[in-house]
Amino acid sequence: MTDNFTGPPVVRAELSDVMRALAGGAPAHQIDPSPVGANCVEIDAATWAQHHQRRSGHDWSAEPSSRDLSEVRAGALEAARDFLRGSSESAAADLAKASDHDLVRRLGLCDDQGRLVNAGALLLCAGPAVIDYRRREVAGGDAVTRVQVSGRSLLEQLSYVIDAVRIHKPADRARPGMGAGEGEPGAGPRR
Repeated sequence: MTDNFTGPPVVRAELSDVMRALAGGAPAHQIDPSPVGANCVEIDAATWAQHHQRRSGHDWSAEPSSRDLSEVRAGALEAARDFLRGSSESAAADLAKASDHDLVRRLGLCDDQGRLVNAGALLLCAGPAVIDYRRREVAGGDAVTRVQVSGRSLLEQLSYVIDAVRIHKPADRARPGMGAGEGEPGAGPRR
């Protein structure tokens, strides 16, 4: 019998072997994937890699990127400050008052040399549109609002989406840290 599976590769292994490997008890290459028994579970390659990476302690987001503080968008820093000011924690409000460099450093988004880590580059530097928000009046209907902005940081894109969502929730239009008129219908995204 031939599998006609066209999705990602699937690893078949005994559940006890998988659990031991995920718990750090056996390297993945020592698992015998050949027998398919009653305790067998399917696990796709992406899930396997994610668990393996988590167990190994690897954190891609904390690795140094090729970008530095000079590439951080002012709008991204303002969005970060808006989110911090919107928090109910006094420490977050204090952090929002920090200098640009100190804010990025204290958030753990750059190293001591001012080079952004991958998370910092993703959150604070211009990039492609990674969020495509569409507001529909009815399921399956045409989008009445669409937010898909390239050339902005992920924090800015998220802020635009939150603003668009709040426009459609009249009782919750203004969020903490926004100036008068911002967040109102027609005000448009902050720049």
